[in-house]
Amino acid sequence: MNRWQRSLHEAGRVVAAYVLSSHKAVAKVYHDAGACWPSRELSATNREIVLAIGPLAAAIAQREREPELPPHLKNKPIELQAIGQVDMFDHQSCDFRAASDLALIADFCIESLDDQPQRCCQSGELAGSTAEQLVSQHHALIVKAARELFLNGVVTVPLPERKES
Repeated sequence: MNRWQRSLHEAGRVVAAYVLSSHKAVAKVYHDAGACWPSRELSATNREIVLAIGPLAAAIAQREREPELPPHLKNKPIELQAIGQVDMFDHQSCDFRAASDLALIADFCIESLDDQPQRCCQSGELAGSTAEQLVSQHHALIVKAARELFLNGVVTVPLPERKES
């Protein structure tokens, strides 16, 4: 996954976390991974949706051109120290670097519905279809957040309003 795809992937997650919780969420991209931190604990179903949206949002790279990097960032991976501090929230973060999206969705599903395997399958299908709807409905915000991630390595959603000068 290249930097633009990774930025879209994490932007999809951070936008989904914001839309589903109505509270601020933060995402970062590193040279080899990304992470998302919602400011409020998400339900198991919403965590599945946040996971499911990543690959769908990354696919936007086929239609949206990546931004031009400033000369000082070209051919240089973003280092965590260069990003600056991000306020971490008190509860569990959604730092999903250790496993694939599908494995994490399965873990969350099994964790929340381990005594009802049929509901687990239905829950995964619901997460996927909800993620598709979120990508469609919030495409512009995902792309805008991804551009911020691509250029700066970190984004908070909702995005701050920019004042016209």
